[in-house]
Amino acid sequence: MSRWSLISTKKKKPSVKKTVNPDDIDLTKIWMMNEGNCLRNQVINLCNDQVEKLQEQRAFRYESGNVDTLRKMVDRNGGLSVFPELSTREFEEDAFDRIRYFSDPEPVREISLVTNEHFVKMGILQSLMDTILEMVPEKMRAQTKNRKILRIQTSKL
Repeated sequence: MSRWSLISTKKKKPSVKKTVNPDDIDLTKIWMMNEGNCLRNQVINLCNDQVEKLQEQRAFRYESGNVDTLRKMVDRNGGLSVFPELSTREFEEDAFDRIRYFSDPEPVREISLVTNEHFVKMGILQSLMDTILEMVPEKMRAQTKNRKILRIQTSKL
């Protein structure tokens, strides 16, 4: 499971707090992924739907369709955003002092593979699971009780 992190702009001195709560997030300054993106839905879930209401009231919206673009928008234009920890491994060195992790219960993302009851290609499924596990660092696979799994919300197409 990958925990979440909050990153702030280069234009502002990083918070002295080492961990944050969802209530600490200034929702008027948040940048998000485009509608329909599971990361966006999970951020809305984390912020108790308040962020979506604020976004709807704005004359313009801060959105991106790519995690790297989202980070660059935060860096260049100010504000903050929420990222899964796995995506922060690719950040530039100067971004790491601006990353803050959430306090307990830590929000995390869970990877699930779902098949129908008649799925017969278990070897392919096992190979996919092994590949995913190889890519996820050991510390992210550890199960702890102080984690809050953020479900991916679905909507009708």
